[in-house]
Amino acid sequence: MGTTKHWVCLACGFIYEGDEPPDPCPICLAQKRAFYPRNTMPDAPPLKTVEESKVKPVPDPGAKHWVCITCGHIHEGDEPPDTCPICGVSKDAFYPRQYY
Repeated sequence: MGTTKHWVCLACGFIYEGDEPPDPCPICLAQKRAFYPRNTMPDAPPLKTVEESKVKPVPDPGAKHWVCITCGHIHEGDEPPDTCPICGVSKDAFYPRQYY
């Protein structure tokens, strides 16, 4: 019997079960690179159902959010930071967070 893999979307918290992460996220449409194996994530969030994952806080309509694909840090601003203040990766590791 194989082990089920869990992949966590850093943009919305959706947990996907499968050998590979989906591309894109079925909830927020983040790219495949936004997913990380659950067992390697620091402070992994609790499992969410598809319906729970669809509930999102209302964002500030004038703000733009950037998500670090390495650690999940969310930066608010017109551009991503030059380096992530949490894990230190370059701004290339950030992508825009999308709300639906």
